[in-house]
Amino acid sequence: MNSAIKDLSNIPAGFANDFHTSQMVFRTALKALSYPGKLHTLEHDAPVPDSTNPVIGGLLLALLDSETSLWSSNSMTMNFALDWLKFHTDCAVFKTTEEADFLWIKNIRDLPNLKKCKLGSDQYPDKSATCLIEVPNLNKKSPWRYKLKGPGIKFEEKLEIQGWDEEDYHDFLSFWNENNRLFPCGIDVFLSDGQYILGLPRTTHLAYSEGDT
Repeated sequence: MNSAIKDLSNIPAGFANDFHTSQMVFRTALKALSYPGKLHTLEHDAPVPDSTNPVIGGLLLALLDSETSLWSSNSMTMNFALDWLKFHTDCAVFKTTEEADFLWIKNIRDLPNLKKCKLGSDQYPDKSATCLIEVPNLNKKSPWRYKLKGPGIKFEEKLEIQGWDEEDYHDFLSFWNENNRLFPCGIDVFLSDGQYILGLPRTTHLAYSEGDT
């Protein structure tokens, strides 16, 4: 536990059964990356801090430990959630993206510069960052949509994010195309609206569906 946190009296609890729940959350995350574009529910019993995406909070609680590090795009407003994670996982919290193992993005417009992230190497592509992005809604229709292709997708999947505007879709597609070009390096991504989780491994390719521009 992190002794640097001054006041522990208001820190919420973690998982009731840390090992069992962490394994369950990890398996769900692995399944999400194995079947890109599919929506999965991620259940856990940790009382996450107020205003914290419960899915991402639970996922980070399971994945972080004393040998991993986290960066948040909005560390000032996320200070209490970061203290909660530091207390329960003993992870490091960095102010820059360069060495962080996990990147917590509160808004799609806060996407980091890929060149300033851990991208792995040809020999060790797994030594790269994982990006967790909060989105408004994964289970409702949007005027724009992506089609997904790649390993784990039998034919084609669709991805719609209600609450993103056209600029958000364009920006994320540009970000993702750049990520694809880095293969076998690059980052893997989880999207969550607080209810569902969706995985996008670096092997997945995105394009606009026919009729979308």
